[in-house]
Amino acid sequence: MALARALSKRPRLLLLDEPTAGLDPVLRDEITELLRTLARERRLALAFSSHDPDVVARLADDAVHLTADGVRPSRAPRPRDERAVPPHTAATPGPVLDVRDLSVPFSDRGAGGRPGLTGIRLSVAEGSVAAVVGASGCGKTTLARTLLGLRKRRSGTIRLDGVELPATVRRRSREQRRRIQLITQDPQGALNPGRTVGSSVARPLRIHRRVNAGTADGSVRELLELVGLPGDFAGRCPHELSGGQRQRVAIARALAAEPDILLCDEITSALDPATGDAVMDLLDGLRRERSLTLVVISHDLALVRERTDTITVLASGRIVESGSTADVFAAPQHSATRELLSANLAPT
Repeated sequence: MALARALSKRPRLLLLDEPTAGLDPVLRDEITELLRTLARERRLALAFSSHDPDVVARLADDAVHLTADGVRPSRAPRPRDERAVPPHTAATPGPVLDVRDLSVPFSDRGAGGRPGLTGIRLSVAEGSVAAVVGASGCGKTTLARTLLGLRKRRSGTIRLDGVELPATVRRRSREQRRRIQLITQDPQGALNPGRTVGSSVARPLRIHRRVNAGTADGSVRELLELVGLPGDFAGRCPHELSGGQRQRVAIARALAAEPDILLCDEITSALDPATGDAVMDLLDGLRRERSLTLVVISHDLALVRERTDTITVLASGRIVESGSTADVFAAPQHSATRELLSANLAPT
């Protein structure tokens, strides 16, 4: 729709700001090919920004690399062949999160709506990294919001350490809410623009009674330093930070509740590869230090292959494949999995 609106003006030059950011690999490739076709058939010049080296390699004739010191011309990078990356492995203790036969309506307008999720089964071991993957619209974010209690389930159970959780967040105890925290795809949208960083991080400290009023400022500084930010960032507002810095603030805010499980919903999709890797390195270090369990929702199969223990593949609101990450990547059984792998990891 955005492209159609821009093309209605019959431009000779089209400016695109991260045109594929946040898209699953199949849609990313479709949009990239569409732009190539438009440029060729309409003799249209394109100038675009991107943090995705694969898109740059497939679309750009020339590239300019921006750094903190200025700009420099560079060749369009060759896409990485992520298939050579060895899988992450770890021991898997008993399940801390257990989901059985979960069904969720497509909308909250009542039980009569068409299903958004059907028959979902998910078991996540304590201290592990579990991936949930699938194309856009398959139900990944709906699952995350249902686990958090922000979407009401139609049927099924969600158990935390064997104790069934109420369907909605309002019916859960403060302790149950504390133990599962969400980090979203868009940290700028998740952070209140009218609050300072310190105020945003301090709020869960107060809500979950982790500190008293006299020690809140010190705890905020410690949390910011824990995620690799200077303590004096507490006085800044979200618009004064980069995307990677905002995501680190979002992580600090989630950690303020001292959770057991972090739901990470596409948290690197709006970041350049280096920043995304740094954020995932940070989370992996925190997982080891704090015995955290991570549920990583992503359409980036290269990230999933390198950093997760198990994988669950969603398609049209249903699980079509699951198992250890290494096994599923070695021998995918379902066509939806093979399509995702092909779109993500195909050689160029």
